[in-house]
Amino acid sequence: MIVELKGNFLGTRSTVSKSNGNTYYAADVYCEDGDTVRVSVPATLVESLNGVKKFSDVCWRVTVRNHPEYGMRITLCE
Repeated sequence: MIVELKGNFLGTRSTVSKSNGNTYYAADVYCEDGDTVRVSVPATLVESLNGVKKFSDVCWRVTVRNHPEYGMRITLCE
């Protein structure tokens, strides 16, 4: 399902998997209802997020999918 995510951009983070050595990127968005959403970011879009200032308003198209391990997986659309 593709939806719009509106909120304030908090920043990005990267993690390196211990099992396969791949780097994964995520961005945090603070929403109006008081929840913070962590969005997985494809490596091709990480550079475009470097210009976004902290607490800037964002309205992103994201994909929401069921994930057997995490419950819900939210990914930024390319």
